[in-house]
Amino acid sequence: MIPKIIHQSWVSEVCPEIPKVFEEYIESIPKNFPGWEYKLWKNEESREVVNEVAPNLMDLYDSSSDIMKSDISRFSFLYKYGGLYLDLDIKVNENIEDLFID
Repeated sequence: MIPKIIHQSWVSEVCPEIPKVFEEYIESIPKNFPGWEYKLWKNEESREVVNEVAPNLMDLYDSSSDIMKSDISRFSFLYKYGGLYLDLDIKVNENIEDLFID
């Protein structure tokens, strides 16, 4: 069974604040998945999880572009906590958990 947690992340050294254009998308997730935990990961938290899960990747992580950091960190979240990962540009219009939960 998939743990009922949805992860999203914003990893950016260039633009540390999440652009407002994503607010509606972010808000759509807890609204449509009320029984689920929701976690929005940012720069330092993402780095900490990667360091905990895969310390051997830290040199690569620290020298990577923001996009590659996001890729490395998303796998780390899922490895450690399970659940689902959704990109920030996904708007959820209805609860679809019946598609993947028994």
